[in-house]
Amino acid sequence: MNVAPVTIEATTAHRWKIRVERQFGGKQATGEVVVRQKQQPDAQDPPHRALAGARAWKELAEAALQAGDAEGAISCGESGLEELGRNYAPLGTKDDTKLKLLAANELVQQERTADGAELMLHMLGVRMELYTKLHRATLV
Repeated sequence: MNVAPVTIEATTAHRWKIRVERQFGGKQATGEVVVRQKQQPDAQDPPHRALAGARAWKELAEAALQAGDAEGAISCGESGLEELGRNYAPLGTKDDTKLKLLAANELVQQERTADGAELMLHMLGVRMELYTKLHRATLV
């Protein structure tokens, strides 16, 4: 996984755009989030870098899938899931993404790699939505 430095810029009062770049297979994607906080975020450990990174990985995965590289899409999707982490859902959320990710892996084992990649990327998107709900107080 290639993890580049973080870029932070003020957008309006108490709002900060955090950008990260991720690379795979000679391609690059930028993921970004806008956060609410009074002081400039710490560039070494900005809030919601995981979501920005996951967004970049998802973009790379979708491009790989569209180019016919289902294996590359899976690799990027796995990187996005790993970067987003396990703390993505609000308490009390009925989360079946783990089961669907197991189903995606089963599709890959059955040599239906593109189908598995599509399901994995859909679950990454669902987890990113849940993350956004969990952190809605600090995400714009």
